[in-house]
Amino acid sequence: MRIFDLLFASHAVCIGCGRKKRRGDFFITDGAAGLCSECSENLKRTRRGQSFEALSPVSYLLSPFEYSGAIVTVLRNFKFRSDFKNGDILARLIEDFAAAYPHLKEFDAIIPVPLSRERMNDRGFNQAEIIARAISRAVSVPVDTCTLVRTRNTRRQSDLTALERRTNIINAFEAVNDLTDKKIIIADDVYTTGITMRTCAAALKRAGAADVIGFSAAVRIPGEKERRDFEHLRSLSLARIRQQGK
Repeated sequence: MRIFDLLFASHAVCIGCGRKKRRGDFFITDGAAGLCSECSENLKRTRRGQSFEALSPVSYLLSPFEYSGAIVTVLRNFKFRSDFKNGDILARLIEDFAAAYPHLKEFDAIIPVPLSRERMNDRGFNQAEIIARAISRAVSVPVDTCTLVRTRNTRRQSDLTALERRTNIINAFEAVNDLTDKKIIIADDVYTTGITMRTCAAALKRAGAADVIGFSAAVRIPGEKERRDFEHLRSLSLARIRQQGK
């Protein structure tokens, strides 16, 4: 074996910090890439058994990580740079987390937040679907990519203010199949204000879903000022949101 091959076999590149390290220094590896133990320790994990309050009609949210530190790098490289090494590592972390919630096996389907046709063509994949399939492997619940559809193109939510996010996503989703009495998990990459997931859940409820919960790879925990601002915006537009959910 050549020296290069020996080096490649004994080392991997961390997707969190970008440094080449010995494989013994890694928390998890997948081929020539992985997440080193140092970056793994710096991940802000949520507590096992913890759920987050979500905007109705989403009953609650499960998420393995807070949106900060190394997980931000992993998600951005995967989503915007199509770096599937990051996606593979993320999927393994999600599988491990989801497996600790056996009650998820009681749900009927996992539905990823759909992309617009234009964005799907540009990106070539839906990161929410990959997250949904990681959950599915852990809990043996099927992924449904046909029921929830986008009815129009929208601007990218991450580029907008909280108020703009509300108006941007209104009436953007529709459930095209009957979901009477079904229990659904909505999957997405990041839960920020909850507007997207809430709008998806409203569409699923209109199709008859009995219960809808959320599952995101990461959740952004707002600061005190952000919470006050968000509650103010929420009170201003509550009547409009209720009307949209009917």
